[in-house]
Amino acid sequence: MRLRRAILGAGIIILLLVSTGAMAAGWGGWGAHMRVGQRVRGEDGGGICLRYLHRSGLDLTPEQEEQILTLSQEFYQKSLPLRQRLQRLRLELRRLWAEEKPDEAAINAKLTEMTPLRIELRAMAMETREKIRKVLTPEQLEKLESAGGRVFQRRRGRR
Repeated sequence: MRLRRAILGAGIIILLLVSTGAMAAGWGGWGAHMRVGQRVRGEDGGGICLRYLHRSGLDLTPEQEEQILTLSQEFYQKSLPLRQRLQRLRLELRRLWAEEKPDEAAINAKLTEMTPLRIELRAMAMETREKIRKVLTPEQLEKLESAGGRVFQRRRGRR
């Protein structure tokens, strides 16, 4: 009975840790409180959806659109191996959880293996976000932020 409680307790803690990351928009920091279409789907959303930038009324030049699209594509190409590895680890983690008697040590090892990959992916996404920010003019950034575009704002706590 004590073993079951210990496993259940550890499972709840792990679930809370994992769900906290999901609530923080897939470790990207943006997207958890955003409407559909404001970020590109993916592990971390390093690119920014041009459709969202258009809806924000930024009047992007064709050159800016091309640069943002190129930066987004570069992010997804560079991050593909990391995202694939994370997906494999997630599937392995699901398999471990699905066992009749989940091995707590193996689950923790798998989560520990995933963490550096998530950190690296987040760093890549932040780098891409900063590059995209440099493409926009100060007026466009101001307009984006005043329109509720929290894409480039650092999160300062929960809402």
